[in-house]
Amino acid sequence: MPSCSASSNPISIKGSRTFSANSMSLQTSSSDLIAANDDLLSKILHRLPVKSILQFKSVSKHWLSLISDPHFSRRRLNLNPNPVAGLFLSPWGMDYYVERTFEFVPLEDDEFGPSRFRSLPFLDDKSAILISQSCNGLLLICGYREGKHELYVFNPTTMQLSHLPDLLPEFDDCKRASVMGFNLAFDPSKSPHYKVVCVRPRDSSFSHYWIDIYSSETGSWRVSANPSIERVILRFNHIRFSDGVFWNGSIHWIGPFRRTYLRFDVEQERLQEMSMPPIPDGLKDEWRVTYLGESRDLLHLVEVYGCTMTQFDVYEMERDYSR
Repeated sequence: MPSCSASSNPISIKGSRTFSANSMSLQTSSSDLIAANDDLLSKILHRLPVKSILQFKSVSKHWLSLISDPHFSRRRLNLNPNPVAGLFLSPWGMDYYVERTFEFVPLEDDEFGPSRFRSLPFLDDKSAILISQSCNGLLLICGYREGKHELYVFNPTTMQLSHLPDLLPEFDDCKRASVMGFNLAFDPSKSPHYKVVCVRPRDSSFSHYWIDIYSSETGSWRVSANPSIERVILRFNHIRFSDGVFWNGSIHWIGPFRRTYLRFDVEQERLQEMSMPPIPDGLKDEWRVTYLGESRDLLHLVEVYGCTMTQFDVYEMERDYSR
């Protein structure tokens, strides 16, 4: 039946070719329309995996500017409020970085593939460098060279490194041991800027204290003007001020053996004592804290009793700190 043969129906073939050309024209027109509309383009990019977004920075200068805009990151976080890609692990028992590599363990879909961050190649002298903390995708790197503290903030996703300025001149004569702790505070859903909080005594007698605050927005350090800070620290100077956890706009510190808990509101610059959960009857002498940390915008405390590590309690803090 010749009428059923495609080769005997030139109208059908011509029509197919014409439709294909129109489709290509429509696709090109739609692409141009999206590319020219920043709002529409941003809505599409917001829903892509981080790995794709980083690759698309190289599409054009316009895309690079759009994706690098701090407002872009905040809008993406509002759509994905709890983005946890995975964990960076360092070798056990090695406090200071000496030519070691880090492993990346994905917690969800491995959209990153092999992690770009495996070591710290950007630092010449690694003998006294410590990756002190992480906070919402940023790492606080602390070091000590020639009698001075060296501080860096590193983004392992973008591989961007910031070298913080020296502490205020009044601190030049202080020894390394006088700094009680550095802590990183960063909430990308509210601001593209971060802060570093330093707790240290004002004199060699350890009878006066203050909190020094660095802001990436101003690029400088300043001393907190809240006079109550000194009185609170003086009462609780056994706290581990180097192990702070930033959550809900505040840095949280605990005393692992004296059962004390302090909270520093970074914006209000207010330091206050908080209550701890009650100890079960008969276990007061066997109590100890093994972990305080933030995950998926929740603050968790883990307690163990006695020598066993297989039985423990996990507490979750209410956002209004009611219990």
